[in-house]
Amino acid sequence: MSFKTVGRKLLRSSKWQCVNTTNVKRRCFSAGIAAEASVSRPELPAFDYEPKPYNGPLADEVFQKRKKYLGPSLFHYYQKPLNIVEGKMQYLFDENGKRYLDAFAGIVTVSCGHCHPEVLNAIIEQSKLLQHATTIYLHHAIADFAEALASKMPGNLKASILMESVWNVAAVKVICLLSFDLSVKRKRPSMSLFCQQFLSCLVQYLYLFSTY
Repeated sequence: MSFKTVGRKLLRSSKWQCVNTTNVKRRCFSAGIAAEASVSRPELPAFDYEPKPYNGPLADEVFQKRKKYLGPSLFHYYQKPLNIVEGKMQYLFDENGKRYLDAFAGIVTVSCGHCHPEVLNAIIEQSKLLQHATTIYLHHAIADFAEALASKMPGNLKASILMESVWNVAAVKVICLLSFDLSVKRKRPSMSLFCQQFLSCLVQYLYLFSTY
């Protein structure tokens, strides 16, 4: 018996039937979809807060206005970005009242959440007394904060220069200038050159970004 004859007999037998791979793939894909559908999506835990009804502009209007009046450097990462209208603790709410876990947060809310009641109360009470003043006058708050900050620092690091700026640009400038001044006084030209070049690059970057 030749090899061809044996091969034909094997193919005709029920154990060696040729398999239609396309149908198998379709069945596997359908089974995967069914299994995925049977698994319930994770849900956020219960949260005792109901967002206020929103009557402001909707996402499409905000998106078009943003593209028209804001620079291209302020971009987002989504084809349809959320229109966030309210925040409470670790959650955000969109224009439809849907709740989201804020896993990104920001520089103001990352440590205490959105609209933390204790923070709100402190802001309200302080705004009734004094909202803003220059440091050429005396006020106990800045001295108290500097003292508390010094208590957390090691060694002789007790004096602070407190300032507020976007991306801490002003703080970086001050540090570079101080480092440059100290390096000159201590006759360290390599450090002096580094600080000078770094500050120059920083100023150029800020100029380009502000005129973008």
